[in-house]
This record gives sequence, C-alpha cells and structure tokens, in this order.
Amino acid sequence: MPVHVPLGDDPVGPYRRLSASQINLWDACPRQWFLEKVRRLKIAQTPPLHLGRAVEAAVCLTLRESPGLIVAAAPHDLLSGTPLDDEDRPDANACEGWPADGLLPLGRRPNSLEDLRSWAYARAAVHVPNCLAVERAAWESHERQTGVWEERIQPEAVLAMVKCAIDLHLKEVQACLTMNGGAGLEAWRAGERPIHPAPDGRRYASTGPHPLAGEGACDYLEAWEIARPWFVDPDAGSFSSQAVHPTFMFQGEYDLVYRWRGTAEIIDLKASVGASDRTAGYHAQLRAYAALWRATHEDAQIPSRLEIWFLGTGDAVEVACPDDAWCDAFEARIASLWEELRQDDPNEASCPPQPAPYQNHGRGGVPEGADANPLKRCLGCEWHVICPGPEGELPDLPRRFQLPGHAQTTSVDALGDINPRVDLHLEVNSVQVTGVSRPRILFTDGQRQAGMRILGRHTPEGVDLNLMKGQRVHLTGVMPEIGRGGRLTLRFDPRSTLNPVEAGSLDSLMVHQPARVNVVGRVAYCFEKGGIGRNGRPWSRSGLMLIDSTGTMKVDGWSNAMPRTYAHVQPGDVVVFTNLAPGAWVNELQGDLSEASDLRVLARADDGSTA
Repeated sequence: MPVHVPLGDDPVGPYRRLSASQINLWDACPRQWFLEKVRRLKIAQTPPLHLGRAVEAAVCLTLRESPGLIVAAAPHDLLSGTPLDDEDRPDANACEGWPADGLLPLGRRPNSLEDLRSWAYARAAVHVPNCLAVERAAWESHERQTGVWEERIQPEAVLAMVKCAIDLHLKEVQACLTMNGGAGLEAWRAGERPIHPAPDGRRYASTGPHPLAGEGACDYLEAWEIARPWFVDPDAGSFSSQAVHPTFMFQGEYDLVYRWRGTAEIIDLKASVGASDRTAGYHAQLRAYAALWRATHEDAQIPSRLEIWFLGTGDAVEVACPDDAWCDAFEARIASLWEELRQDDPNEASCPPQPAPYQNHGRGGVPEGADANPLKRCLGCEWHVICPGPEGELPDLPRRFQLPGHAQTTSVDALGDINPRVDLHLEVNSVQVTGVSRPRILFTDGQRQAGMRILGRHTPEGVDLNLMKGQRVHLTGVMPEIGRGGRLTLRFDPRSTLNPVEAGSLDSLMVHQPARVNVVGRVAYCFEKGGIGRNGRPWSRSGLMLIDSTGTMKVDGWSNAMPRTYAHVQPGDVVVFTNLAPGAWVNELQGDLSEASDLRVLARADDGSTA
C-alpha cells in the first residue's frame, strides 16, 4: 500500500525519523546535516524552491480528474473536498461527501489519445495559476524569502512542465490501452478498488460497477481511469500520506505509483532539467523507496520499475531497481544511522565538515563525473560563512567582552546553557470565561499572581484548562515573562503541560522571575517577517539567527525598535546582544529584544577585525 503506518506504540515519533533526503544530506556533508537538522537553521526560500510543489500539485490535480466526468473548462476546485480523518488523510470509512460520487458521466467519451491530451492540457491550464498562487503566498509569508518571484517563475514554463508530465502519463495510458486494460480490466469494471485507491474523488468502498465502465475492448476513457497512478490526494494534509518503516525509523512519501500492470512502479517528479549534483541523490532516494516498499508489504516484493521524470526536459530516466541484498544492507544502515543521528542529537564534533565530491550532471540527468574542485560543494553552501570547512578553523567566541567606553567586562551565556523553562506548583487564583475559545486564568503562589498566555493557535495537548478557583496545579516547561505594566505572565507552548494535582506546597513566583541574558554568537542569517494584524494595521519584525558551538538562538524584535547596528550586520559576523529576554518555541531557543537590549558587532566576517 502507498500509505503505511505500523501498528503499535511509536517509540520514535514523526519528528525523529530518517528520510531519504536526510540521508542524502548526511552523505553530502555531515556538518550541513547537523546545521539544518540539529541546529535547525532554515535555508533561504527562493522562488524555485516552490516551483516543484506548484508543478506537482498541478499534475496531481489533473490526474485526479476524469474526462468522463469533468469538462475541460470546469472550475479548478470541482473535485475539492475529500473527506479527511483525524490524521488529515482521506477517510477510508467515509461514505458521504466524496465530490465525484455526485457527478454524472458526460455524454461524450474521448476517442483518441489526442482527445485525452487536449482535455488534460486544458485542465492543467486551469490548475497551474491556482497552484502558483498558493506557492507564491507560502513564499511571501516565509521570513527568509529572497529573490523576485516574477524574475524566477514564468507561468508558461510551469505549464510546459506540467504538460511534460501529462505526456509521460499518456504513454502509460497508451500502454494500458494496448494491453486491453491489463489483467484488472474486468475487476475495475465491476467496481473493485484497492485498499488505497488512486485519488479520483470517489469513496474508498466499492459502490457497484464503475460508472464509467464500458463493454468489449478497453477504450481510451477506461485506460485513463485504470492507468491512473496513486499519488497524495491534493486535499490531504502535508506529510499525512507517508509510508513508515515497520521500525518507525524511516519514512517516505511517493510521488506517483503505477499499479495497473500488477506490480508497483514508482516515479519521482522533478521540476528541473536534472543538471545538478542533486540528481545523484534522486537515484539514491528512489532505491530507498524501493526498499521501503518491500519492508511495508507482506509479499516483500521490490518495485519492478523506478523512474525520474525531469519535467524541464521531458526525459524519463530509469533507475536500476535494487535486489534483496541491497535492501537488506539499506535497512541495516537505517538502523545504524538512526542510532547515530536521531536516537539522541549528536554534537558538533561528531558531524565534521567533510563535503563529498560534487557530482556534475548534464540536461536530463546525464552523469558527467565528479567536479575537479574538491570544495565546489562548499562554494554553493549557504552555511560557508559559519563553517570552518574541511581544513579550516573558526576562532573561538569570547565568553567575556568589554564594549568600547565601558570600564567593566561583561560575561555571556553559552547558547546551549540557556533554559527559559521552569516547572511550578501553583494555585488557580481565578478562572474567567470570556466567551472566546480559552478562559482567562490567573495563578498564585499565595502572595503574587501570574497570568497565563498560550503561544500559537492551538491549546497544547498536555494543558488541561478545565480548572476551578483554589485548585492546585503542576506546570512544566512554562516560560515566565514580564508583560505590560510589569505583570508576570507564564507562557505555554507545545512542550508545556498543566495538570491538576493534590494539595501540596507552592513554589514562589519571586524565585522564578524572568532573567535577562547576554549572548555572543555568529550570525547565521538575518530575516524579516510581517503581515496585517487583527486591527488591520501592518506589522513588521526583524531579527537574526545566532549560533555558537553549543546551540542557536533566534533573536527578533519590532523592526522600528531594532538597534541601529542591525542594519549593518552580515552573516558570519560575531555579535553580542545584551539584556535579551529568553524564550522558546518547542525546541527553538528565542531571544526577545526590548528597549533595554543592545547589539554590538565584535568582529566582521570578511576580515575578522574587531569592531
């Protein structure tokens, strides 16, 4: 089955599984993997990074539809509204709400492959603008957006890529027609459906003979329906349709899986011409998916075909299918790598900057061998300004510093030593129902009070808000802050919990007043984010990501209150922040700038000079 979640308790969790892209990244450079997966640095979001998502979305929206049910000029969302379960996957048990179940067959059936092509091209032209609009909004909302959308994304080129995918799919349709629908023609006509059917807007359970079934030889419409591959339903949630290895250590999500010949054939869609080092990783990814397919199916069959479709050229590149021995070795490596990298976070020293040779490829993914420059991978790496490279060494960061004009020195905290969270036993002082989704709650230690503030839109799973005045509670992982008017507030995020407890001694809120911290680090990158507030007014915040040998801290504040020095800061600079209010969001350490905070540059990235 394309979607697979093992039964039983999950000892790993979705955020600590390995993936093919993670393994490829580790093999390319352990330090780069460390910075992105352990230190959680975010790569800059260029428009081309969103191109592939828009192309894949348009391809899947087109393949989901049927020329026997939908006219070429129909609205783009005619099949939207797939019923989803609690995991945001298509609800296999839902009998109502499936959009295609209410559509009547059209009076005319396609009579040729060109009829199918003309219809599919027209549907793609309807879907592409909407898919691009979705991805452009995602790009514009990202705090690390860079580039100019109009300069990098041409809608005509995007549509051409989608048409390439349609042409390659029509080869499958033609093959299906030539083979008279394959061995499953009569079962399909009778309405039989696999456990995970290809998304077509219809319910999972059979409702009798297929409404588009014909008689005699398979025709073009039936071939379109039968050859339709499995893909992630366009209405499903992100990463909801993963196949998870039985050990829970590895997961992957297939692009297209053809099954009409009776075996699995996995296709990877790439919105590129294939002329980069990443092409080698695509081959490794498909072989990993073949091993994953074997591990998640009782018959332990290996897919019979693996292909990469480079939609920038229209080339379908075959990838050699692995054998059982290769799959066994891959699974052994998964277990070893997971223990090394994901069971516990490795430290910086165990993830050295050792870039693999850059593998050149021509258009269509044609291999051209390793690059003559052994450091070419470093030249294109976003983190080269904060990485010593395979033979270099970065100067140690100071733990004490003296600012110009100041007589005394100031000590700083290592980022990995800062913990803004505390655990508290308190008493509920009041519970005020405000008519909104959450009550307004005040806690007390018997003398002082603290308000409650939940970060994010959703109440954390471990937070019980069914409270009464006078009840004793145990709070874990909360973050104290001084709010407006000097009031103490306890911030909750998904790592925080709140549970009623029996009577016991109370912790003093005075002891847990929020502390200010001074930090020194290298600037990994700067960022900007903004939007329109609930009051209709625009807002803007600026900041940067700091890194030292022990951890990272995301520092930000209102753009109009940023220290003037911020305008001159560049990635790689060594900077100091004083009087930051520490906080966190899940595992990300944060520092909030206030009027009392200051920023100074201690050394420039370009020449190492002291400011």
